[in-house]
Amino acid sequence: MSMLASYSNRDCRMALLLLTLILGAAGGCEQAAVARAEVHGRVTLDGQPLARGSIVFVPAGEAAGPKAGGQIVGGRYALAAAEGPVVGRLQVQIRAEQSSTAYPIADVRAYQAHGEEAPLPEIVPEQYNEHSVLFVDAVAEQSNELNFDLQTSSDDDVSP
Repeated sequence: MSMLASYSNRDCRMALLLLTLILGAAGGCEQAAVARAEVHGRVTLDGQPLARGSIVFVPAGEAAGPKAGGQIVGGRYALAAAEGPVVGRLQVQIRAEQSSTAYPIADVRAYQAHGEEAPLPEIVPEQYNEHSVLFVDAVAEQSNELNFDLQTSSDDDVSP
């Protein structure tokens, strides 16, 4: 069995997120310091706080600099200015995986029989992560409260 086979999909995704953030920060070391913003807020999915997930702010438009991201726990997230996103227009990507307890036990056992961990499906719709339609403006030298009310139905509007 390869060394990678012992890691779960969640471990690999978290490692990839951290590597992306580290490489983005390392690339910024050669450039002049960029203005960053403090951000915090809540994230709900169909009116309920998102139990666990991740949030990434990607510079868009005229904004330039590294990505910034953090964890969502109990529907809340917070990034201090030191590790927050760059000031300006940002695309917001939100991700969360379905709990492994939601799988039928037969499906889990089928994966385990092959020495694999069952993949956890993404519960946040694509329009909020991979192809996010969420954009915000982060302002320097103030606390930016950015709340996101996500819907699994495409008919509903999205905040902010």
